[in-house]
Amino acid sequence: MSRKWCWLAICLVILTTSTGCDSSNGDDPGEPDAGDLTDAADSADVVEDTDAADAGQQWPEQDQRGEDALGLEWQMPEAGDDSFSALVANVGNIDFRRCNDVAFNLCWTEMEQTIAGRIAELAPDVVLLQEVLDPQQCAAVQNPPADHACHPDHTANEPSQARRLLGADYTIVCDDRNGYECVGVRTDVGSIDGCEPGVLCERSARTAPPVEGCDEGFTLSAVTVHTDAASFDIVNGHPPSDAGGATEGRECRKGYFEHVFGPDASLVTSDKVLVGGDLNFDPFRQSEDYPDVALWSAHVGLDGPAQAGDSPSFAYHSGIVEHDPPYWTSPISKTTLDHVVSRGLIGRCKTMGAHPGLAPLDMAVGEQLERLDHLALWCQLSFEP
Repeated sequence: MSRKWCWLAICLVILTTSTGCDSSNGDDPGEPDAGDLTDAADSADVVEDTDAADAGQQWPEQDQRGEDALGLEWQMPEAGDDSFSALVANVGNIDFRRCNDVAFNLCWTEMEQTIAGRIAELAPDVVLLQEVLDPQQCAAVQNPPADHACHPDHTANEPSQARRLLGADYTIVCDDRNGYECVGVRTDVGSIDGCEPGVLCERSARTAPPVEGCDEGFTLSAVTVHTDAASFDIVNGHPPSDAGGATEGRECRKGYFEHVFGPDASLVTSDKVLVGGDLNFDPFRQSEDYPDVALWSAHVGLDGPAQAGDSPSFAYHSGIVEHDPPYWTSPISKTTLDHVVSRGLIGRCKTMGAHPGLAPLDMAVGEQLERLDHLALWCQLSFEP
């Protein structure tokens, strides 16, 4: 339970009121608006499905107003041989009826199959997943029901949920502490250091050590990817939430961010770096006096791709450069917790389920508790010329 942003009481409020909840630090993030965004580099594989958006029970609606951010021309990649698509998705939920015994990782078979189908349809070149069900978690599940992802009939042919989600065409590497956060790279796009093409390398990513006093169920981990165009690091982020207390959460996130930004960036080995994931904080709405926001803001900026020696050195691909104000990626808390930033790349991400005409990754299947509690990010990226 500690791994989730909102607790069971908040879930029950959602079921009875459908109004969501405020951010855990007490700030009022306000109502983000949505505008008509003409995409800089659309992928033909992105599915637009307004019928799916009308299905199931919905999160709080994001308004169809506001401003897009297309004035930032540096975020508009030229389509070419070096461009690639990326999907960044927290696939967990808040289904306390099924998933509390697996840390609220993805445990409902219908949802797993829905997401696997969407990923097969989208065919992203790179995938960053958070809150994947690790096979070892199933050992603690006693007599799982037939619709649980740990049921023997579901795991017999393929015990790895990461592989079931991505299919056979990906090389997959997961964090070395819990196996909850995984990176996949299509074998026809590139390779991952230390992992044979097409192989699942469980618990083998470079993983930041635990921060003292912080929940070890969270991680930041990294892999190095090689494509024909470039070599670059991917940092898959899922640092601690505020479930253990807002002050503790901020300090814990800062401790993890120090492994990506600054002189002690132990996870970073390449000049080009892609950082993405459920980072469990909202730098657009939370105070810059908070230690995690302050460290992040010192290294992540809005002014375009950084050149060597510039500060900040990382630039946004999601959030404020998609839309101002940023779309929520956590509709429950009405905050933007999922981010994609980089050093040495250009491109733009769209929030699936908030961007007009773009269906959510979970296709709004099931009741609210069964749905993903984060909105995924779909990105088209390329390398700086």
